[in-house]
Amino acid sequence: MEKALNTSKASGINLMALLSSLLFVTKIYYQISLLRERNKIYPLLFKAVTDNETPISGYTYEEIAKISFQSQQHRIHLVDFFLSRLSSSGWSGKQ
Repeated sequence: MEKALNTSKASGINLMALLSSLLFVTKIYYQISLLRERNKIYPLLFKAVTDNETPISGYTYEEIAKISFQSQQHRIHLVDFFLSRLSSSGWSGKQ
């Protein structure tokens, strides 16, 4: 009986370790996928704030709006990006 309890406890501990590892891997995968998304988004955002006389194409605004509806994390990236661009020195923005 005692051996069965020890085996049960050991398998419970192993299951908890497995679940913990799975959760860790899932979090890492999520962070990597966010980075990939951010790397896709940034070229579009840089195109929108480039300091030149060329007008921004209409689809750019639409794409940025779509990004803002994807998730809370995407909205945070957008806000961080635009705030960092506004706070950088020497950037006048498009008129």
